[in-house]
Amino acid sequence: MDQDFLAIFLVSLSIGVLGFAEDLRGLPVITRALVQVGVGAGFTIYLQPDPEFFLLVVPFCAVAFAANVNFTNFMDGINGISSLYGFVAGLSFGVIGILYDVAAVGLGGFLTAAVFLPFLPWNLSRKRMFLGDVGSYLLGGLLGAITIVAIFSGVDPLAALSPLAIYWSDAVSVIIRRVLRGEAVFEAHRSHTYQRLTAAGESHLLIATVVAILTLASSTIGIGVARSEIPSALGFGLILAVSMSYLLLPRLLRSKQNLTKLKIPEASEPTSIDNASGQLPRIWAVYGASGFVGSALVEYLRTLDVVVRELRASRLQLDPGIDEPGAIVQLALSSDVLPSMLEELRDVDVVVNAAGLATPGCEDSEDLYGANSLLPVVIAEAAKLSNVRRFIHLSSAAVQGNSPIIDETARHRPFSPYSRSKARGEQALLIYRRELSESDHPLSISIVRATSVQGSGRPTTESLRRIASSWVASVASPGDQPSIVSSVAGLVQYVERVSIYNGQVPPIVLQPWEGMTTTEVLEYAGSRRPRKLPRWFCVICIRASHIAGIFLPGVRAASRRLEVMWFGQRQVVDGFLHPTIPNSEDLKATLIQQWVAK
Repeated sequence: MDQDFLAIFLVSLSIGVLGFAEDLRGLPVITRALVQVGVGAGFTIYLQPDPEFFLLVVPFCAVAFAANVNFTNFMDGINGISSLYGFVAGLSFGVIGILYDVAAVGLGGFLTAAVFLPFLPWNLSRKRMFLGDVGSYLLGGLLGAITIVAIFSGVDPLAALSPLAIYWSDAVSVIIRRVLRGEAVFEAHRSHTYQRLTAAGESHLLIATVVAILTLASSTIGIGVARSEIPSALGFGLILAVSMSYLLLPRLLRSKQNLTKLKIPEASEPTSIDNASGQLPRIWAVYGASGFVGSALVEYLRTLDVVVRELRASRLQLDPGIDEPGAIVQLALSSDVLPSMLEELRDVDVVVNAAGLATPGCEDSEDLYGANSLLPVVIAEAAKLSNVRRFIHLSSAAVQGNSPIIDETARHRPFSPYSRSKARGEQALLIYRRELSESDHPLSISIVRATSVQGSGRPTTESLRRIASSWVASVASPGDQPSIVSSVAGLVQYVERVSIYNGQVPPIVLQPWEGMTTTEVLEYAGSRRPRKLPRWFCVICIRASHIAGIFLPGVRAASRRLEVMWFGQRQVVDGFLHPTIPNSEDLKATLIQQWVAK
């Protein structure tokens, strides 16, 4: 028996045993990682015992081997995907081994195909048997070891890596996307391409078949390079194109509900305010009426002598991995809480959604996305079925993150689980609004983006007051930047102005700036003049904290609060209804009185 083939067999078997132990009792992450890297390093040293390779080649191959094991494990999440992938990739390595006359690669490839194809019927049966960690680790170990042997035996690296292209492109793209979004890389998620296709309604068998076909296409290109029929540069470009086509499938192959026909508006154009003084609606329904903003709105509305129904929002849950707005809309339309909401909204003129989880420093959870992403669309659907005239959803300017200017467009730049959940809620509601307008339904839907709203009784206001009165109170020089800190009084009055507008309200409107600068906010809140720090120093600190937030998720929210305190944020000042808001000096005085009262 070929010694390299025997080594491949033993390496994959040892990794399979590791997966079996994980299935049985679970193992710490560090233990699994050390074993995987250790096995990969030992296998590489066996193939290349020359000490000259130890410092570079051995660590690289060991990490790549461990990565392939884990990537294969990550991808084994739906029925049939790894069985078909293992069969196609195994056959491809079998052919490559024959072409290069490398027995270990050929035998290892055909062994892989022979092992994983028979499992397919069991995987697709009603019993829904899965490979588990033992099976996915075994597959990842086999293909990883075969690839290393192939490259060390003189196989063109592009040909040797081509069978792995689809699985690696999916896994690597997820890591890159999560790093760029500031998400914790090692937290559980459902953002792989195959998971997004599943969430969009595609069947497991279809997705598994597509992955197998594209793996076959990539492998065929690699074999063409091995046979010198395709130049290496062209082969690389073709494999990259195949991989990109797979990654774009969630956009190109939407669910069976024709989600491709629904579009998100790119911007909301400022609208004339000529007919902004309509009649005040008589019956209001406020979801989240017991919360900070909801209770302030209810209190204000009662001074206007209108009927207010204080409603408690249902607790909904949504998988954080469902990031397709169209899929969220479909889930909302079939929510089992809709029937109970119809009675609550009978004869209501305006519905305001002030509910949600306002927890900027939280982590991803089903409750967070249920409250901030799914609930707004559920309420909108209930409002539509109840013949409500206007629905106002209170969102957050946090959806645009640290954009230089926050505005009234559909541009999103979330930086945390909280801001992502709010952004997805906006995206889903905009899709629902567009679909509603195409059906000529009279319900008007508006998203009001609140800024950093402060007021008595809010923990963030007390926190701001403590910081402003401490030695850490500081701003980036020159300190005259506009602050997004605003009053709850200004927000509820703006909601009233939106509700009485006679014309078509834009999809998104922004709570107007109340005239305070970064220096004024800290000076009024803490009764002391804040320090002015060099701008370059503040920029360096914020950028460093952004990098740290990639690896330490808890740093993200604190970093954003510091950025707002130092730099503030410019806001659009000539948008919808801004000229009609109450005097900003009155709102500023109200906010200052609340701080002084504390």
